[in-house]
Amino acid sequence: MDMNLQELRTLQILVDKDDRLAIFSMTKNPKKIEGDVWSPVWLAAKNPIELQPPFTVDELADALERSMNAWGTGEPIFEDRISLTEYYYKIKGFKKASLGTKYVGLGWKPGLGKFISIMLPMKTKRCYIGIELQNLSDDATWKDFANALLELLSMDLTQLSSYKTYKRQLNISSD
Repeated sequence: MDMNLQELRTLQILVDKDDRLAIFSMTKNPKKIEGDVWSPVWLAAKNPIELQPPFTVDELADALERSMNAWGTGEPIFEDRISLTEYYYKIKGFKKASLGTKYVGLGWKPGLGKFISIMLPMKTKRCYIGIELQNLSDDATWKDFANALLELLSMDLTQLSSYKTYKRQLNISSD
């Protein structure tokens, strides 16, 4: 797939406490009604590509590329009352399902370019909060995305100012 920076393309990646990855492609929401601002245009597709550590940079780059090549072709997940995290891990309750997980957004957007961001789950809301965002050069390859992802996953997030700012709001311990 050509990396056309004028078209939105993103992947959603769940990372568990053992650094296993579930890479979700996105697909258009066929239930989206024109003018409805509440329903998403894009949904995660069923059947993510899964990677178990240890994996190489090349294996990760290949998995990211295959996931992006599946953009718009998969069957969407239509679970209205549960999050992607609850759906994938098959655990009821976002707080319980997300404990020890990370969420990564990766891709490109018009005006923003290529990016990768890592997020941590919140205690009181059914969502993740951004901890670190890295912009990649416009000519970044899948291997560059893979290296950036591995770098983010190996970072000590507790040393980042955004982590310190949001620490009380994060679902990072079982207390």
